[in-house]
Amino acid sequence: MNWGVRVLALEPPFFLGEQKGMRLTFQGIVLKDYQGEISIDVNPNTDYLCLAFDKKPGANLVLLRTKDVYDIVSRPFEVSAIVKYIRLKETIEIEHERDTL
Repeated sequence: MNWGVRVLALEPPFFLGEQKGMRLTFQGIVLKDYQGEISIDVNPNTDYLCLAFDKKPGANLVLLRTKDVYDIVSRPFEVSAIVKYIRLKETIEIEHERDTL
């Protein structure tokens, strides 16, 4: 996944990227169970939130602007609540040891 972003630094679950001269921060979270209500810990100071849906066929990674969804994802939520805020989707192979990308 790069979405036109050059990765400058990695410190999972966060990474720093650059796109068109702008520095952007990302937080990546792997969701093993995404049926019903989801509870995640999101840093409101990141620019983007990347959610990866483990074992989901098709597009299993979504990019959300943190400021657009923070009020939703900072408390238990259902996936349907964030669908309209999805900026990009991608299919990736998930290999992880923890619940982060």
